[in-house]
Amino acid sequence: MKLNRVVFSRNWWAVAAVVPLAVATAGCNKSSAADAAKDPTMGASAVQTSMTKIMPMADTVLAQGTLQPEQGGSASVAAVMPGRIKQVLVVEGEHVTAGQPVAVLDYSTQQAMAQGASAALTAAQQQAEVASLAAKAAAQNQASSLQLAQQQLAAAQQQSMQSIAIAQTGVKTAEAELSRLRAGARPQQLEQAQQAVVQAAATESHAENQYTREEYLFKNGVASKSMVEDAHTAYTIAKANLTSAQQQVSLLKAGARPQDITAAQLKVEAAKTALQQARTQAAASVAQAKTALIIAKQGALQVAAKDAAARAMRTTVLQKQADLTAAAAAAGYSVLKSPITGVVVHRALNAGDMAETTVPIVEISNIAKLDLNARIPAESGVKVRPGMRATITTPDLPGKSFSGVVTLVGQVDPLTSLMSIRIAVGNSSQLLKQGMFATASIIIRVNKRALVVPKEAIVSNEKGEQVFVVGEKNIAHEVDVTLGPQQDGLVEVDKGLKPGQQVITVGQYELSEGSPVKPVSPHGGTQ
Repeated sequence: MKLNRVVFSRNWWAVAAVVPLAVATAGCNKSSAADAAKDPTMGASAVQTSMTKIMPMADTVLAQGTLQPEQGGSASVAAVMPGRIKQVLVVEGEHVTAGQPVAVLDYSTQQAMAQGASAALTAAQQQAEVASLAAKAAAQNQASSLQLAQQQLAAAQQQSMQSIAIAQTGVKTAEAELSRLRAGARPQQLEQAQQAVVQAAATESHAENQYTREEYLFKNGVASKSMVEDAHTAYTIAKANLTSAQQQVSLLKAGARPQDITAAQLKVEAAKTALQQARTQAAASVAQAKTALIIAKQGALQVAAKDAAARAMRTTVLQKQADLTAAAAAAGYSVLKSPITGVVVHRALNAGDMAETTVPIVEISNIAKLDLNARIPAESGVKVRPGMRATITTPDLPGKSFSGVVTLVGQVDPLTSLMSIRIAVGNSSQLLKQGMFATASIIIRVNKRALVVPKEAIVSNEKGEQVFVVGEKNIAHEVDVTLGPQQDGLVEVDKGLKPGQQVITVGQYELSEGSPVKPVSPHGGTQ
């Protein structure tokens, strides 16, 4: 879309201004050529002019749409659960703040449910505490019993091993003794016994000789009686030792007696019996300890059962807590609050009405900030970017304008070739209202040194846009121009003119290239 370029027609007021000038010109045409040569202005057309000048000029795109609260700037307050309305606390047009109560509903049933849920939660918590303590006590008892049973099993196994080992040693000792008795004396033992007889015989012979000598000396008065007695004693002992040694040899040669062998056999049998008894008793003791250990381990099942009961009670507590939360929330929903700060724009229900979740009780909008939702042609929309400034006007508030900023540039609708844009509009005065039709002039760029002329100076025809300028000797010249944006009755000239040139604003439609002109003021005086 071309920027706001206007094809100017012959305005009636321009024609009215030129008519008397044309009549005067026609009168002058009747004068002689000589008079015209003497006074060149006699045949000139009266025109009004303006000077080209340099000034800032904005290039804008127009967008039209309706004003709506900004995103999140409107809210509908409805019941969370169906219920009877006790009171509506606001009226249409009233200003409310976020969190302010706007309606109260009758949720007495939900409040009673919340109280019941609280009592049920307390009871469940107490039961869960009891179950938890029971599970902890059972776990501690089971751990102690298991440890004791393990210690007893280890002690029984150790004691069994020791008693069996002792019994086995007794069996081996008895068997060894029996074997020794059955085997008789060994040759070495017999030879040692015979050597002992030889030694004892020598000792006995020596003791006898010594006794005979001492007795002889005593009879001859040389030795004392005590010496005789000592020699007699030594002789007696030596004879006894010889007899003992001889008997030992005799015993070794004769071997063990039958009754000794029988006694040794009985000892072997008794030792074996003791071993069997030790094994039996050890097995019984170990089995008993293992049984106690199994029973202790089975106590873990009871612990697990109590622990499961405690977990079940904890789950019950969580469920009761959820029930209480839900009931309390339901009871808390009896007071409906405004989620935003704004103005009540619609009140749909009153006290005594039945509130449903799908029907708002009141609607609230924050119009301190509005959005202008507009659609513009795609060829203009591609020039628009978020962040561009805009001036907003509405026919409902003539003479007033508001500032805005482009916040969103949407996609092109392929069916209409239109692009959606959103402009944030400040409305601190709250003069703008929701639903108003408005126009936004979006500033695309600003040329700080634009050459501008009044838009009345532009002549549009089949050749394009032209301007008549006043040259030397007040001769009008036709100039082709390229136009830019227009603003406040002025239009930017991109090509064709220079600063300080005099352009014709009234009377140019009666002129052609080279026509003489006479600039006059709008009030009839010569410029």
